[in-house]
Amino acid sequence: IKQESGIYRNYEHFCKLIKKEIEKETTISTIQHGISMLIVAVVQLDSNDNAQEIFERINSTGIELKLADKIRNFVLMTDVKQDELYDKYWLKAEKLLNIIPNKDQMSSFFLDYLNMKLDGNIKESEAYDRFKQLFTEKNYTHESMLQEILHYAKQYYVFKNGDLNIEDEYLKIGKKSNNALLGLRKLNQTTVYLFLFKVFDDKKEVKIKVISEAGDITTYVLNITKREEKDATLKNLTIKNAKINFESGVFDYEITVLKNIDKLEIETVTTDSDANVSIDGADKLEFGENTVTITVENDENIKTYTIKVKRLESEDNTLANLKSLEIEKYSLDFQEDKYEYDLKIGDDNYLVIKALPKIDTGKVEVTGNLDLVNGSIIKIKVYYDDETFNIYKINIIKEENVQKDNKINKIVIIIVITLILIAIIVLVIVQIKNKKNNSSKGNKSKKEDMEVKKETLISISDDEEIEDII
Repeated sequence: IKQESGIYRNYEHFCKLIKKEIEKETTISTIQHGISMLIVAVVQLDSNDNAQEIFERINSTGIELKLADKIRNFVLMTDVKQDELYDKYWLKAEKLLNIIPNKDQMSSFFLDYLNMKLDGNIKESEAYDRFKQLFTEKNYTHESMLQEILHYAKQYYVFKNGDLNIEDEYLKIGKKSNNALLGLRKLNQTTVYLFLFKVFDDKKEVKIKVISEAGDITTYVLNITKREEKDATLKNLTIKNAKINFESGVFDYEITVLKNIDKLEIETVTTDSDANVSIDGADKLEFGENTVTITVENDENIKTYTIKVKRLESEDNTLANLKSLEIEKYSLDFQEDKYEYDLKIGDDNYLVIKALPKIDTGKVEVTGNLDLVNGSIIKIKVYYDDETFNIYKINIIKEENVQKDNKINKIVIIIVITLILIAIIVLVIVQIKNKKNNSSKGNKSKKEDMEVKKETLISISDDEEIEDII
């Protein structure tokens, strides 16, 4: 059972009550006798029964439920993913609003929420019915209603407690606004929360209804324009004796420094010229892990940059190593701790080299990569800082019989394709010629047959004439 669940909390509650009774010297058998008198009733419902309505009728004869309890039962009375909805929405809202022990902020929240949504002066006695009316008329689903409850519960938490423990960035309101809310809490001014709900939702216009004792209603309309907050960030941050890739919107960093660096020389430029900067932990670095914080603060906001600093206990030149080394068109068996290589090349005058330093802030310099001849040496110098560097050497070997694989392959492929095309063309020509020869022979044969037939017919005709004369 989850410790946040109502069942577990009830279990803890009964455990405390039993301990108190035992402290009063109540015997276990007496407690057991009391428990044995409890009756558990199971109500079997048909598919057409309204479980929520039956629950409300049964409960009307017992101890009255709080407004928040009724709303919880209503929005969670669904056969679809009930546990998921409870964990995802209701439990989070409940944790936020019940942060103060023995104080029913949930019911207070729902009263303010309903007054904001319905623009009315709703009493607690009618609040539950009005909530169900809102749910039905606005066509909420169980999940969409729970989403909205959590949304406004987060705002309500900020009204009541400030934004220090809230994760949602859009609810971060800054130092000045927090001080203003603190003043309202001291004055116990909660009616302003209805107005603040709409301000936090970026409403451009807010209507406020004032009802006099005589029942007259006066409506005030406030047009809201939000002023841009002052930015409490750094425009730039540099460390004279170490490397850091700084970005204004990134607040967490990790760097490694050498043994001889016992403090960081940090320089900053603020986005807001009126902001103040305080640096803590940079003056004395211990061997191993250190944390340096840089806090930027103006009269409205405060931001903190954190740098995790690892100070090495011994000199480590491997920080000035390459992470990878590639040469276009040629294969090189690169190893980080191998600093010299022999490379056979063709007739290239220079090489396309891609060298990446092990540390992102490192610097790489390549020399000797022009007018390459047999025996040329290419040097790749890798800097961690101005005093820490390593040099990788590539010894060039040029031989006449060393050819570029890619070029040879291309030439071979072109020759093969050309020969195949020639062969196909020859075959096509031969086939066409054969067809023509066969066609002419056939025509000549047919002509001869026709002439033979004609002669035969003439011969037969002549014989018939002779017979007639005889």
